[in-house]
Amino acid sequence: MVKEANYQLVEAKSKDYPDLPLCCRLYNASTAKIDPKSSEYLKFLRHLGKKHGSIVATWDIFLGEDGGQTIEIVQEYCSNGTLEKLVKEGGGKKLEELEISLYGWQLLQGMDFLGDIGIVHRKLKTEVFFILNSSFLNSS
Repeated sequence: MVKEANYQLVEAKSKDYPDLPLCCRLYNASTAKIDPKSSEYLKFLRHLGKKHGSIVATWDIFLGEDGGQTIEIVQEYCSNGTLEKLVKEGGGKKLEELEISLYGWQLLQGMDFLGDIGIVHRKLKTEVFFILNSSFLNSS
């Protein structure tokens, strides 16, 4: 389990897809300031689901049995960390031009998809771009 500022990250498994890496972000609605009934963020996640390869897939969103105070967001798990981590902790290894081009192209594809459906990503930082495997970038 990883504890972030507003949520805890735990490993999740699917009965139908046991080999697919998933994670569950657990939010406390009051401390994370997310209203489960009217949150635009949760609406976007529900809408995006698994619609584009360059966007982190959201499998489901559950509200806890505690009156919705706990929000559970099940998403694909990007085990190779963030683009920020890759750049800062790359072990002294610089990214090759081809890798940078590939990541840039995937980033543009994801942002273009969001723009096409009327969504603007407001936090374009290396910390919100995740490395799914050695050459595939996802945006959250």
